[in-house]
Amino acid sequence: MTAHPPHGGVVTIGKFDGVHVGHRALLRRTVLRARALDAPTVAVTFDRHPMALLRPGTAPPAIIGLAERMRLLRSAGADHVLVLRFDRARAGQSPADFVGDILQDRLGARAVVVGTDFRFGHRAAGDVTLLADLLRPAGVEVEAVAKVALPGLGVVSSTAVRTALAHGDLVRAAALLGRSPGHPPLAERISEAVA
Repeated sequence: MTAHPPHGGVVTIGKFDGVHVGHRALLRRTVLRARALDAPTVAVTFDRHPMALLRPGTAPPAIIGLAERMRLLRSAGADHVLVLRFDRARAGQSPADFVGDILQDRLGARAVVVGTDFRFGHRAAGDVTLLADLLRPAGVEVEAVAKVALPGLGVVSSTAVRTALAHGDLVRAAALLGRSPGHPPLAERISEAVA
């Protein structure tokens, strides 16, 4: 974990559970933007799924643990990984406060790259359009990256990976993750799903 990533990076934000093919496409685009600006790449993620706090017992099971997520984010191109604690204060933070606190004050973001379905702030009130509106006065560009769809598999998502694992479809899970079934975190999830 990078406690204090440098100011002036290109930032991407997400839960990144599984760091699947779609997440890595988002990271690739973030890295390209960072290189164009001669800036570091910062991946911002959270210590837990928001549902673990907001509706305990209803959060989807994690595909991989936090340490492995951080390792995979780095291997996908993030120079720094900032893990935010998802607590009551964070859950209640308005979109404008999140942008000001994290993206501007803490990170000094030069650009932000997120998925087209990105939501943030209290009750997920913020979307990509609001993010761009909030950052435009500071001259920070926001880029939205479309979801990745794989032939015969459909749109890649953490939910699709969890579903494949729950059904014991290891080939599908591996294709969505972009890693072989022998990858240790996947192997651990497979044994849990099959047990």
